[in-house]
Amino acid sequence: MALHATGVGAALLAATLAGPHLFGTAPVHAAAVAGTLPVMAVTVAVARHLASQLFGREQSRRRDGALATLGTQLLGLTDRDAVLRRAGEAWAAVCAATPGLRVVVLAGAGELLVPVGHAGPFRSDPPPLPRSSFPGDLAVSPEYPVSPTAELTGAAGVRAAWSCLPMPGVPGTVVLMGAAPAVPSEGVVAARSLLNQVSLALRGAEAHEEVRTRALTDALTGLANRAAFTSALDAQRPSGGWALFVDLDDFKRVNDRLGHAAGDELLAEVAARLSAAVREGDLCARLGGDEFAVLMPDGDEADARALGQRLVEAVSRPVLLGEDTAWVGASVGAARLEPGGSPSATLRRADAAMYAAKAAGKNRVDVSSPAHDEVTVPA
Repeated sequence: MALHATGVGAALLAATLAGPHLFGTAPVHAAAVAGTLPVMAVTVAVARHLASQLFGREQSRRRDGALATLGTQLLGLTDRDAVLRRAGEAWAAVCAATPGLRVVVLAGAGELLVPVGHAGPFRSDPPPLPRSSFPGDLAVSPEYPVSPTAELTGAAGVRAAWSCLPMPGVPGTVVLMGAAPAVPSEGVVAARSLLNQVSLALRGAEAHEEVRTRALTDALTGLANRAAFTSALDAQRPSGGWALFVDLDDFKRVNDRLGHAAGDELLAEVAARLSAAVREGDLCARLGGDEFAVLMPDGDEADARALGQRLVEAVSRPVLLGEDTAWVGASVGAARLEPGGSPSATLRRADAAMYAAKAAGKNRVDVSSPAHDEVTVPA
C-alpha cells in the first residue's frame, strides 16, 4: 500500500511538471502539488494501520470462534477418536485464521516422532522427525524452538521458524507450529487454549472408558463379567455360535478347607487356564462364584464339544496354592445360539446341559438337547 501511494505521488508530481508541455495546460506550481504528498503519506499510513487492525480483529474473531466451536463439540464426548477428530478440525480452523501458520501433531515411536495429523499450507505430508530434535521431557517441557530439517522445510514449502508445545496429558505427543518469518504469538495462545481443551476432553474420555471397563470386567479374574457376556451373546445371536457354561466341581470343598483367600487364588488360576484354552476370537467370562462361560462365535457341535473337553482338561490339572495342592474339576454344558432366542434362554439351556454332565459323573461335556428339559437345575 505504501509503495502504491508513493507511486501515485510521483506520478502526480511528474504530471504536474510535464502537463504544460504535453497538453498546453496552464502551469501548476510543483510546490503546491508536492505539499499534498505528506498528507497523502499520512493518510496511507493511517489507512494501512486501520486495515491491519481490522484484519487482525477478524483473524482473532475467527480463532476465538474456532475455539468456542471446539468447546461446544467436546461437551459430552466420551470417545477418544471423536475427540481427536474434533481437534483436527479446530487446528485447521486456527491455521486458516492465521495466514502462514502450519501445525503438525507428532507422536513418539522409538527414536522418531511420527506425524499423526497436520493442518495449514503444506506442499506434502510432513516427515517423521528424530527424537533428538526435541530436548527435554516431551510431556512437561515448555514451548521451545525446534530446528527444521530439510525434509520438514521441503514439506512446508518455506523455510519457517518452528516452535514445539507438549500436549498436556498425552505423554510423548507434541505439537509443532511453524510460520515465516516467526511463529505469531496469537497462534501460540490459540494453540495453548486448544490443547488444554483437548487434554481435558481426553482425560474425560479415559475416565469414562475406565468406568465402562470396570462395569464390564470381573474384578477378581479380569475376565468379562455376566453383563458383558450377556451383551456379547445378544450381539452374536443373529450370526449363531455356541455358549458353553462351565461350573467347577468340588470347589466348595477346597474353599472350606483352605479358606476364601485360597479359593480366590484358585478362581484366578482357573480363569487364566480357561483363557489360554479358548480359541482366538472366543470370549471367556466369569458369571459369578465358581461359574464361568465361553462364547464360541462359530463352529459346529463337534467344535463345541472339543472346546468343552479342552476346558475340562485345563481345569482338572492340580493347582498349587501356597504349600497346599488343590484339585477341582469342571462340568461343561454347551448350547447353540438360536436367532430367535434370548441370551438368558441360551444360558439356561447351557446350564441345563452342564447339570446333565455333572449328573452323569462330572468332569465331562454335554450338549443341550430336548432331553435336558427334564433335568432339574438347582435354584
